[in-house]
Amino acid sequence: MVQHIAAIDAAVVAISWDDLLDKTRDDVEIQDILSYLKDDTLNLLPVAYRIISSELCDVGGVLVRGDRIVIPTLLRRRVLDIAHDGHPGMRMMKSYLRSAVWWPKLDSDVETYVKKCRGCTLVTVPDAPEPMIGSWEDIAVDFLGPLLEDQHLFVVVDSYSRYLEVCEMTRTESKDTIDRLREIFSRYGVPSLIKADNGPQFSSEEFKNFCKEYGIQLVSTIPYWPQMNGQVE
Repeated sequence: MVQHIAAIDAAVVAISWDDLLDKTRDDVEIQDILSYLKDDTLNLLPVAYRIISSELCDVGGVLVRGDRIVIPTLLRRRVLDIAHDGHPGMRMMKSYLRSAVWWPKLDSDVETYVKKCRGCTLVTVPDAPEPMIGSWEDIAVDFLGPLLEDQHLFVVVDSYSRYLEVCEMTRTESKDTIDRLREIFSRYGVPSLIKADNGPQFSSEEFKNFCKEYGIQLVSTIPYWPQMNGQVE
C-alpha cells in the first residue's frame, strides 16, 4: 500500500515520499487527525475531515483519503505549482489534482490560484463557467419528482453563485439525503446555512441532528410560499 501511494505521489505531484512524510510530521492539524484515527475518536475530527472519516487512514505515517494523499499545508502551494505547469486551466487542473491528492477546500484553492494567472484565464475562456465554490456558505435544497421509474432529482443550489448540483436518487429518506449531502460537502466544504421546505426528509429529527452536528443553520421555508426558496424551486 505504501509503495502504491508513493508511486502515485511521484508520478502525479512529483514530491518525494520522505518530503511528504517530513512535512506531515510538522503539520499540527494532520498529526491531530492521525491521533484521532489511532484512538478511534472520530467524533473529535474537524468537520471537513469528519464527513469523510470512513475514507481516512494512516499509511506509513502519511494521512490518506482512499487512494489520494492528504497534502500537508506546507506542501500545498508546491503541489498547486506543479499541477499548474503548462497553464492547463481551472477544469483540467482540478481533475489532475483530484486524481491523486486531497485537502480541505482544494477546489477553492485551485480557483484562487488560477484566477491570478492570466495564462490560465485565457485557456479557460472557451469552457463553461466554473462554480464559485469559495462562496459555498448558504445553500438551498429540494427534490423534484417522482419522475419515470420512481426517480427523484435532488437539487442543491449555492445561493450566492447560483452553482447547481443535481443528483438522481431512488430513495429520498433523511438518511439517503444526508449521505448525498455529505458527499457534496466533501468536495465543496460544509455550508453555514441550508434552506429547505418542510418535506419529511428535511423536517425529521435525524436531519435536524445532522445540521446541528455540523454547525449548519437549518431554515425551513414557509408552507405554500415557494418564493422563499425561489432559486431551488
